Amino acid sequence: DRGSILLFDEQNRRLRTMASRSRRPGNAKVKISKTIVKEVLRTKDSLLTSDAQRDQRLDMAMSIVDENIKSALCVPLVRQDKILGIVFLDSESGRAFTREDCELLTAIAMQAAICRPVAMPPAASTRTSG
Repeated sequence: DRGSILLFDEQNRRLRTMASRSRRPGNAKVKISKTIVKEVLRTKDSLLTSDAQRDQRLDMAMSIVDENIKSALCVPLVRQDKILGIVFLDSESGRAFTREDCELLTAIAMQAAICRPVAMPPAASTRTSG
């Protein structure tokens, strides 16, 4: 029901949300589970959970409970053993992500990591002095 792409900002040494979408009406901010993201950053491996609230790896984290996450899929963008970013999807409906979903998103993330520059350029200023 929600999805986000986060890229690692070398300058600030943190992940920065580049795009996010939700099926919820309105412009509600898409929140992600820090617990899931930390696990993916730690392992540098995809994380798939069909029942996030009962998954022992996630230990009933508040972000999972607060956002009512039922199923989640989080995939790192990795190149040369370096994490460039992550893709995070979650569902609060009855549909659980599958192993096939994970394999497809992992393949897409691998291609995206190959295409992405290693260092994210600083935001360009649109103003000119004068």
